[in-house]
Amino acid sequence: DGTFGAVLISERGEMVREIDLPSRGHDVVFNPVTNQAVVFARRPATFAAAFSADKLREPFFFSTTKGRHFYGHGCFSSDGKLLYATENDFDAARGVIGIYDVSNNFKHLDEFDSGGVGPHEMLMMPDGKTLAIANGGIETHPDFGRQKLNLPLMRPNISWVDSTSGSLIASQSLPAKFNRLSLRHICVAGNKVIFGGQHQGPPTAPISIVGEASLEAGIGIWDLPEDLMRRTKHYAGSIAMSEDRETAYVSSSSGGIVLGIDVVSKDIKLVKEMPGANGISASSTTVNFSTRNGELKTRKQTRSRKFSFDFDNHLSGTQI
Repeated sequence: DGTFGAVLISERGEMVREIDLPSRGHDVVFNPVTNQAVVFARRPATFAAAFSADKLREPFFFSTTKGRHFYGHGCFSSDGKLLYATENDFDAARGVIGIYDVSNNFKHLDEFDSGGVGPHEMLMMPDGKTLAIANGGIETHPDFGRQKLNLPLMRPNISWVDSTSGSLIASQSLPAKFNRLSLRHICVAGNKVIFGGQHQGPPTAPISIVGEASLEAGIGIWDLPEDLMRRTKHYAGSIAMSEDRETAYVSSSSGGIVLGIDVVSKDIKLVKEMPGANGISASSTTVNFSTRNGELKTRKQTRSRKFSFDFDNHLSGTQI
């Protein structure tokens, strides 16, 4: 009906909680200690909302500092005390990571460089200290809405940052021919991340949009079959790792397709036609997919449910 929100839904498709948002949200992350969820605004908006399954507690809204906007993603420290958020220092065309105090109404504490331009998804690595950041490389400014201002000069990368000091550990970029592959979404597989990109070049070029990066082995693109490269329409909307850490699932809403790829052999384990495929979330029992058509599906599609609203980009899972 033209309004926006965020929802908590059980794997059985039961509505647990829904909250209203002033405009489109993007990703939802869960605090591992408090079981609180935070939903971030889609760029270039500046709001975020913290909420829980407890309907008696009103959602708490907070904002970026002046001169910043959210990029829609973030993560919590392993002790749940800090929230890290990918943000844009738009006047300086500089990616930053905002730091917020969870126990003090998400008060902004500090920020540090993201290691690139246009930071998008960011995850805490298993060591509980290192942040992996997908810097998409695209310069934007709120004065120009969502217009992309620097496509010929893009320099996307995966940056590794010490969350305690903000110091850059390493920055990894693909070869120059991939400079227009905006690295956007990541999932963790042991000591590496699997990334999904969105190519900003000619739509007919057979460009793979999936690869991996690690501090030990560097960064590389996965060589996907050419027909699948074309079917993704150069767009990875979400990426998630299976519970057993063996399969990376990638959705393309543009291509209406979901891929499941073995993270070791790179063999294609799943090709599923799914119009409007967007969010992906893996649990110990299944993999869930959300669509722009308001459907919540599972890996084997033994059940799906249609809701009265449309799902946006991301779907996250947790135990509450």
